[in-house]
Amino acid sequence: KDMIVWGKVIEGRAQNHATFKVMRGTGDDELQVANGRITSLQREQESVKIVKEWYECGIKVRTSKKILEDDIIEFYMMEDKVD
Repeated sequence: KDMIVWGKVIEGRAQNHATFKVMRGTGDDELQVANGRITSLQREQESVKIVKEWYECGIKVRTSKKILEDDIIEFYMMEDKVD
């Protein structure tokens, strides 16, 4: 399921093609409710590769469930191990 969400990066950065998990609730009631991947990022109506901490952005995502207001999206990138 593709959808567009609007949000603010509060820690770290959002990076195009990053994987994410969606967390809902607070404290002991916090649950992971979905996962997915960023398919594109926009900042001030321009396509970008990265959005840094404290900036707002539009994010097009492919996800397993609908993202709701107040959900937290945690982004992460899988990197190859270098020996």
